[in-house]
Formats: sequence, C-alpha cells, structure tokens
Amino acid sequence: CLDPRSGRAVVLLSCPAGRRLPIWLADDDASAVQAALDGHALRGPHRLLHQVIVSLRGTVTAAVIRALSGGVYVADLVLNHASSETVLSARASDAVAVALYAGAPIRCDEQLLDKVSARVAEAARRERDTRDALSVGAEEVYQTAGERWHALIAHLEGESAKGHYDA
Repeated sequence: CLDPRSGRAVVLLSCPAGRRLPIWLADDDASAVQAALDGHALRGPHRLLHQVIVSLRGTVTAAVIRALSGGVYVADLVLNHASSETVLSARASDAVAVALYAGAPIRCDEQLLDKVSARVAEAARRERDTRDALSVGAEEVYQTAGERWHALIAHLEGESAKGHYDA
C-alpha cells in the first residue's frame, strides 16, 4: 500500500493479535515485493540473490525481521543448504522480497513487534491530539514527508539510537 502522507510504498505485515508491522520501501524494493506477490520474476539484486541461492541448491526457508537499527529494519534470510541452516543478515525489504518470491514465511521478532506496535499506536495518538489542537483555531503546521519519516523513526527507536545498519 502507499503511505498517504508521503506517497511511499509500505509493506504492512499482519501479525498475530491484530498487530501490524509497517516497512517503508524504496521504489526498487517496492517493485520487487510487488513482482514477488504477482508471481513475476524478480529483477536486479533480488533476482541475483535468489539465483545464487538456487544455483547452490539451497532453499529459502524464512525471512525473520529481528531489529530496527538506524532507521532500517534488519532481517535474517534463513536458507537451507545440504541439510544445514545458513543465516544471511539483510535489510528487511530485501529479505521480504526474496522470501515472498520463494514462497517462504515471513516472521517478526516478538519483542520488536511489541515495541513497534506500541510506538505506532502512540505516534497515531499524538498525531490525533496534535490535529485536534490545531483544529481549534491555531495555524496549521506542515511537515515534509522526510521530516515526518525521521520523526516516526526517532519515535520508534526511542530517540536514543545512534547506530546505522550497514548491509
């Protein structure tokens, strides 16, 4: 789906108990996810990764979204090769695209899901409160999509995260 505020693509993973995990995507990642959902061949680096896995007689068994670091969800792409498990660290968007294409499940760390769900609910409450306060005669305040995104990520990470994830 598209984020109505920024126009960016968002994968909204539905999890148990009605919880959802939003993952904002760059255009190329959104195209890969949509291609995988539609059953079309992957392109670019996602296709290359999948071809390497298959050519080495491996299979994708799961994508596990495990952390949020520097504004990027970090995931593990779990592979099976010769009866042993191999785990590749990846951006969540890459792991999701490859797992969808391979027909593998997508999972999320429970603690991360709890943290993000609580912070998304809090951010939505604050946005409603702000909108309500502004509608009482105050001038409307505008933020760019980038400002809203950085504010949401800072809120999701508890405003103390300083690290960056290097894939």
